[in-house]
Amino acid sequence: MNLKEIRRYLLNKYVFKRDVEKILSVSATGPRHILMNREKAYENLKNEYVSIKFSNEEELYEYTDPDGLFVKFNLKSAKEKGISLEQIWYLLVRASNYIKIHVSLDKDTTSGLFHTKQFKEIFNPNYRVLLKYDVQEVFKNEN
Repeated sequence: MNLKEIRRYLLNKYVFKRDVEKILSVSATGPRHILMNREKAYENLKNEYVSIKFSNEEELYEYTDPDGLFVKFNLKSAKEKGISLEQIWYLLVRASNYIKIHVSLDKDTTSGLFHTKQFKEIFNPNYRVLLKYDVQEVFKNEN
């Protein structure tokens, strides 16, 4: 999918433009920003993972990166499938080591961009951005 197709898909699914831009920007640049403080990032992931209710209503991962390097990995589905916190953390750290030279967005929107309150209330997003190749290899029978 190209950027326009992904943006259209996300806008149809999520409605809130700012949230779509956040998903696109993080998907295009990777998870490096959330691992600036690894201890805090692990604690946040652990607390989120423990507190979420699992769900089989979402795919394990979604294609949201126009360049195809990263995917949006859904924690609720991962928990439902019994995927361990340690597996997710390993892949998150691995993905944070990749830096894309070219970002396919109109502008750099990663700094200071958070999901809106309405988006959090409606969709209760629980995801991390991981490398597509890693997710497909490790969880090839899951999606």
